[in-house]
Amino acid sequence: MSSIVLTRGSLVLAVLLAAPFLAVFDGFALNVALPSIQHDLGTSVAVLQLAVAGYAVSYAACLLTAGRLGDAFGRRALFVGGLTLFSLASLAGAVAPNQLVLIAARVLQGAAAAVAYPQTLALIRANFTGRDFTRVLTIFAATIGLASLAAQLLSGLLIEADVGHLGWRSILMVNVPIGLIASATALLVVPESTSSRLASFDLSGSALGAITLASLVAPLVIGREFGWPLWAWLMLAVSAVALVMLLRHELHLGRAGGLSLIASELLKDRFFLLGLTATLLLYSAQVSFFFQMTVYLQNGLRLRPFAASLILAPQAFGFIIAALLARRLQSQPRRHLAMAGAGVLVVSMLWLVRLVLNTTAGSDPTPLALAMLLTGMGFGLVIPSLLEVILPAIPIAHAGSGSGVVVTVQQVAGAIGIALLGLLLFTLRPFAVAVAVSLGCEAALFGLAGLAVRMMDRGSPYGR
Repeated sequence: MSSIVLTRGSLVLAVLLAAPFLAVFDGFALNVALPSIQHDLGTSVAVLQLAVAGYAVSYAACLLTAGRLGDAFGRRALFVGGLTLFSLASLAGAVAPNQLVLIAARVLQGAAAAVAYPQTLALIRANFTGRDFTRVLTIFAATIGLASLAAQLLSGLLIEADVGHLGWRSILMVNVPIGLIASATALLVVPESTSSRLASFDLSGSALGAITLASLVAPLVIGREFGWPLWAWLMLAVSAVALVMLLRHELHLGRAGGLSLIASELLKDRFFLLGLTATLLLYSAQVSFFFQMTVYLQNGLRLRPFAASLILAPQAFGFIIAALLARRLQSQPRRHLAMAGAGVLVVSMLWLVRLVLNTTAGSDPTPLALAMLLTGMGFGLVIPSLLEVILPAIPIAHAGSGSGVVVTVQQVAGAIGIALLGLLLFTLRPFAVAVAVSLGCEAALFGLAGLAVRMMDRGSPYGR
């Protein structure tokens, strides 16, 4: 819709980006505040982990259903409803008098974020085309990167500033005006988008999807904290069985002509499935990388949170530089840029391996900051380019379902990456060797992501 882009495009985009920014920001921000919350509420770290896990589990469990509901009942309606609920849940968490209220608020936040986030990608898919689509995806990807960085920078600053004696509560309070203003503005400037009305809803698929994702993400997020007890392994087994049942159910419903939770066309599209594979590999390495470097800089090099954030900050500049460069290379296939970005990430991980093995507390941090700059450039090439390859393969009629699948894979990938590479990080000794081995594994994952992109066909059954 070129008219939208020309007259209200910037405002529409700013409103749509509020959901992914807040969802990612809150996924990271509260981790920084855990010691402050523990002191304020007088609770244990193990209980606080439930607040972190509650957000992640409810977020993952609701993504698939929310994406499909957007297709049927209106993507703008789900976006506004989800963002409004997210704001109210944030307010509840900010004024929580005890840990039980905080955990409940975080669970509600995660579910609300899952309702709003997939609608952003679906509405982008429905409203922007051509070069505007490329520009928007670049900004979208940059927003996600900046949200994770802002979570680390702003959280520390807000806690230390203690504005209004709110302490950690100010982190959640920030969401309230942003979410409510974005929700109200969306009703005015974002056009509604829908594909069809549901004659019947796939309740079985929704239940199986929720069981699959909840039983997968929960043990991955908190299993290590509790020493990988029996219940964690049983939940992983349940997740595997539920996934098989979900896929069989969705394919059967699709063949019968029903409206499945996951569009059957997508499950049969080799191009889309390879794109999801690349996404799984990329995000499992990316999310674990952010987690790992934060731990390394603070625990390994003994830096304060804000000082560690300053070393990570060049990633944002590298991302912007690479994204602007990619925009100038419009004639180049997006697949090639994604592969190039994966290659840059492999090089930067290997460089970091060398730096980690030769850096000690008190060393000059400049080389690490330069490596972060190169890493950001890799992300700036691969993330928007990969999205630009995958999203046009989704038929507009199934934009919500397809976007929900993409975001779900991103969320699950992050949980898997942190669980598996976190196991290496906290098991191997000495610590520098553990970090180096983890970085080597991330280099391999980035390389495999590039290979998956290489295997994708030049075209898609649906085009742009």
